Amino acid sequence: AGRGTAVIRASLRGTLAPDLVAGMDHHVAFVVGDGTCGLHVRHGVAVPPDGAGAASTVRMDRGTLVAVLSGRTLWGAAVAAGAIEVRGDAAALDRVRAAFEVEGLRG
Repeated sequence: AGRGTAVIRASLRGTLAPDLVAGMDHHVAFVVGDGTCGLHVRHGVAVPPDGAGAASTVRMDRGTLVAVLSGRTLWGAAVAAGAIEVRGDAAALDRVRAAFEVEGLRG
């Protein structure tokens, strides 16, 4: 995994609100630069697999990732600007994003 994927794992650790993803089972692959990691939300917890077989894929560069996780850029603005590309179940991904206590992801 690349540096971007390490940033994802470090930033999201311990910030999930389990009640917001109750009953959910969704696997997301994050492709950041040349690295890929996964985030699988199920049973109210998020685990970091390698992203293989994910139902949704998110692509961005490392600068966008850092801007979103730091709150300097909101997810919605980055998607609208074309800096984040989402494929798959966008509604499930939106629900996952909303469950993390990271302002840039929620916005």
